[in-house]
Amino acid sequence: MTEPTPAERPEVPAPAHGPTESPPGAVASVAAPPVTSWRAFAEWSLVGIGSMWASWTILGYGWVIALITGGYAVKLALAHTPGPASWGFVAGLGLVPIYVGWANRAHTESMTALIWGASGTLTVGVAVLAFLWTRRRGAPVD
Repeated sequence: MTEPTPAERPEVPAPAHGPTESPPGAVASVAAPPVTSWRAFAEWSLVGIGSMWASWTILGYGWVIALITGGYAVKLALAHTPGPASWGFVAGLGLVPIYVGWANRAHTESMTALIWGASGTLTVGVAVLAFLWTRRRGAPVD
């Protein structure tokens, strides 16, 4: 089989807008698919834990936790589209009251430990169910 001559080859239309070059210094934006992994969920829960802990201890060392947590949150947000994994933030907010309830479990004269633990468990449960529901539906979260 012989190769077609230039006159026999089909003509390829020229691009309508010319070559697609980015201006110098431009950053190409690529829309990444939403993250639906449990690892990303756990990473966002660390941000939730740090946010809650920083707000409770802001007059002491909480500002340091807030800076670290804020930096990590920015890193996560810029790395990929959070999507359903961002429900991990809500789960992290609920993990701190669970810890407080567990730490106060020796105080049996009041229901304080039960209230802390139950509210934290409810918050984490809602976050996990929402994560699983949005993950199952595949709904993009913008």
